[in-house]
Amino acid sequence: MSDNSAKYGFRPIRSYSGQASPVEVTVATGYQATNDAAGVNVGLSIGDPVKLVNDGSVALANSTQPAWGIIVGVKQYWDGSKIVSGNYVPGATAWSTLQERRTILLVQPLDPLSVWEIDVDDKVTATTEAGYRAFIGANCTHVCLGDNTTNASRPTANPKLDISLQATTAGLLWRIFAISQVTQDYDGTFVKLLVQANIGQQAGQAATTIAGI
Repeated sequence: MSDNSAKYGFRPIRSYSGQASPVEVTVATGYQATNDAAGVNVGLSIGDPVKLVNDGSVALANSTQPAWGIIVGVKQYWDGSKIVSGNYVPGATAWSTLQERRTILLVQPLDPLSVWEIDVDDKVTATTEAGYRAFIGANCTHVCLGDNTTNASRPTANPKLDISLQATTAGLLWRIFAISQVTQDYDGTFVKLLVQANIGQQAGQAATTIAGI
């Protein structure tokens, strides 16, 4: 068995609609995200799923929470003394009421025709290419495991696909679309699958979601 290299979060692969236009969105002043178990305070990273909240901002979409989009960039945030950009926003970043200091993310809204790559979270649910191929068409959900050990100064949500929960259940958030075409060992960790949103916060979301196959 040879483990695969981990890649972070959701990565855009293609859009069959031809649309790929990130939107600028705000993170509320002082917002602190946590992992699913609420035991790890985390920042926001490129590749994290985010949801819309009722103050017009976005927050981390934890497991079972439909996402509005995926972070694909960090336009700016206030580091306490100046405006900076990058690929990560520390948790609890505060900008008070000064609009020019807002934390601004670039988010790609989800649509059913967008395809994303993501690592699975275990290496026992399937251990062969045939095993993973059998999951194509099933539904699944993501999990924000939390990681404050790889880089203690930059704790992350560390989203993965919870492959042990793959099922035909219509209420699961993601549809497994395909196996990633990258070279990988199927009996190792971090196997990469391609997914599409089955449930999201998009306007016009179907009233009846689609069961997996």
